[in-house]
Amino acid sequence: GLVPFFLFGGTFFKNKSEIFSERSFLGNRQLVGKCQGEKLKSIEIRFSQHQGQSNSTKMKYEDQTLFVRNDLFLGNSDIDFIEDVVDIYGGPKIKFHLNSQGTVKLSRGMKESYGRNVVVLVDGSIHAAPHINGQINDGKMQVRLVKEISKNGQIFGFSTSDLCTSQ
Repeated sequence: GLVPFFLFGGTFFKNKSEIFSERSFLGNRQLVGKCQGEKLKSIEIRFSQHQGQSNSTKMKYEDQTLFVRNDLFLGNSDIDFIEDVVDIYGGPKIKFHLNSQGTVKLSRGMKESYGRNVVVLVDGSIHAAPHINGQINDGKMQVRLVKEISKNGQIFGFSTSDLCTSQ
């Protein structure tokens, strides 16, 4: 398994799939950070599709080129609230709790984009693009959002306090 490194007040893994931020790391229990949808920075949840399909925007994320759909996406109005959570490996994630409209859109997008990527943008920049390998029908989605990758490869993730304009 992966071994966490602790350095200068930040916690990180060398592997990009495991992202830590000391502010949000509290071991194996639920974190307390929470932010209502209307207080969030601009967040969009979009879906990728195959190259050459119409109605998409070409975007770069890390070493990937993604063709992101323009016709189906979720925004702040689809999010009830977000909260900090810890995954099974002890790493922090952001858990999105969607309203009924957002739940329908996410379910549809996951079904139509199976095998591609769900793309999460914060203030217009991609901060996550995990592969879709299942269906989400309950309107709750957990994602690691990359905030920063330092020159030496340290990866830091967003917490709700980073995404909330005012708590």
